[in-house]
Amino acid sequence: MELDSAAAAVERACAMFQVATDPQLRAEAERVLLDFRAAENAVSLGLGVLARARSSTAQFHALGAVRDGLAREWGTLGTDARAQLEGAVLGLLGPTGLDHAVQAKACELLGAIAKLDALDALGEPGPTAGELGGGGTSARLLAHASALFGVGEAQKLAALALLNALLLEFGSPPERDGGAVGGGLSAALQVAARSDFQRRHLLPLFDALAQLLRAGMADVAAPADGSVRTRSVALLATLLGWDFTGITGTVGTVAAGGVVASTEGVHRPGLFAATLRPPPEWRGRLGGGGLGVLGWEQYRRLRVLANGGGSGDGGGVEGGLHAARQLLVQLASVHRSAFGDGSLGGGEGAGTADALRAHVRETAAAIGALCAAPLRADARSGPDAAAAEALDLPLLASRLAANAGAEVMSTLPADEADAFYGGLLSCACARAGELAAVAVRVEAGDFEAREAMEGLLGEASEAHVELWTSLLEAHAPAHPSAPHPLAPHARRLFEASLVAALAVARADGTAEGEDEEAETLALDDAAQSERLATLASIGRADGGHCALLLRSLLAERTTRLRALCVALAAGGGDGGAGGQSGQSGPLLEELTLLVRLGAHLLADAGNGEAPEPPRSLAAVKVPSASEHPVAAFVGALCDLLALEDELVLASARAHAETNAVAVAWRAAQFDDVVGGAGGVVGGAVS
Repeated sequence: MELDSAAAAVERACAMFQVATDPQLRAEAERVLLDFRAAENAVSLGLGVLARARSSTAQFHALGAVRDGLAREWGTLGTDARAQLEGAVLGLLGPTGLDHAVQAKACELLGAIAKLDALDALGEPGPTAGELGGGGTSARLLAHASALFGVGEAQKLAALALLNALLLEFGSPPERDGGAVGGGLSAALQVAARSDFQRRHLLPLFDALAQLLRAGMADVAAPADGSVRTRSVALLATLLGWDFTGITGTVGTVAAGGVVASTEGVHRPGLFAATLRPPPEWRGRLGGGGLGVLGWEQYRRLRVLANGGGSGDGGGVEGGLHAARQLLVQLASVHRSAFGDGSLGGGEGAGTADALRAHVRETAAAIGALCAAPLRADARSGPDAAAAEALDLPLLASRLAANAGAEVMSTLPADEADAFYGGLLSCACARAGELAAVAVRVEAGDFEAREAMEGLLGEASEAHVELWTSLLEAHAPAHPSAPHPLAPHARRLFEASLVAALAVARADGTAEGEDEEAETLALDDAAQSERLATLASIGRADGGHCALLLRSLLAERTTRLRALCVALAAGGGDGGAGGQSGQSGPLLEELTLLVRLGAHLLADAGNGEAPEPPRSLAAVKVPSASEHPVAAFVGALCDLLALEDELVLASARAHAETNAVAVAWRAAQFDDVVGGAGGVVGGAVS
């Protein structure tokens, strides 16, 4: 196909596809574009059309044709053809005004070229393997991006797009064999290219991004929410998700004679590592006063903008906050081994131990500061940004605690530990309070609030509870009779979370009668059971106190239920109890929750055997059996069970619609716990 006529045909097809309303005309235009991209000489044809294209849409399809043909034709391209291809595409990234979609497509194509070139250098057979400085494309692209960093904002953004394409091409192999370069690469080759990029180019890429961020932060006049700043931070966060584990020695690494071709047992690392374990040459770049200080300072400046201070470039605050939080989460995910052998002892490891402790103290202090002054829902960045911060905050803390380890976390000075754990507790209780307040609105008929209750607000509250589950487990005393060092925190959180859970239960009770599929109900029930089990694990840090709290709440609700039974028996209907109509649903939902939560608190899963009491409750010592918290709760439960028949009969007489049968079924599930309670009480008394 002659290049001028081919370019004209592509331009016409692009225009027709965009404006035509006739399905037949659109199908014809689509067929022209598909044939163009599937042409046997797609690389040379695409480059020819690219040079002649007048519209961004034609440029986009020309780049797509080159990319599609690359895997088929790469082995036949000579040195000059490869150089021409690289130069033509790279030349698009310099000028301003390039369409964003075209820029992204060009960067993806350059990433694919870099990968194929790297595999040539690794020994992949081919007529031109090793020529044109085989494996040098990635280095040239990194150098080009670094040069663009010294020009204007548009060029900086183009450079960031190029580095992002490289990172994704090498760092995130696809799930199926065949990758971004058209399906011609096995899993083993994908991993081999990744390993080579990690070894030779990942650290220079990181240094270039860190330097760009450092220079931008030094310019006090530059807006904190500017596009370059936000995208450089986001790209650093993506890079720090690089999974370093499982590369060395896996199938696909370079061996004598070339790359191993088998895919058996191939580890498929990606860009979503929850623990960052970089090789030794990375030490000194991630923890301590380097990138961490920059990340937290960037977040501080953005929060000033979000709360109405300073001036930004307009509208980028929420995106900037999100990008900065993701970077901070990844920095909190740096494993202790990145600071040396992770030992806290003296000798040669003293310096790395000091660096590790400094990293933990710096991060814990910053988290505590966020807890002390959370982002306001009425801030300039909006309520979604505040909810997102509340959701990411426990993730930050859990990553730090998990990757530093309990031994290192215990070295926090007392005042800093109080600020860290106390701040996290205050945030968790605040989220629970917000959830309870929204649930009260739902119960009162504000059903628009249900979206918030079941959305980010509910997720944030659950995330904080899950964080405390892991914190309590990490700091659990060695002996079950010893008090938990975080028991006061656990009590406060259990109480606040229980208030919220009861409010949500009442809100759900007002929605009785809504039609839901059985499968949906089963999924909701399983999720609720998991949430209650998590909350019960919090309560077990002070099981005696929390069991007595449940007993008090269960007794109070049982008294109200008894009044409802009397009203129903007297023919007063659902409104006879206290003159409040329609209260049976919320009340019975509360009772259901208390019974289920008590089951999780008082007994572990039996796994086919009788449920076992947790060690924390078995260790409670009391003068007599009747004073044991388990005995008190079981007594309140028996009072509830005594109402079962009475409520069912009264409901039948009054023809009232209640879920009394559901409560009875939940209580019946508790039989095994009641049976095992005697052993708990007997052991405590003895």
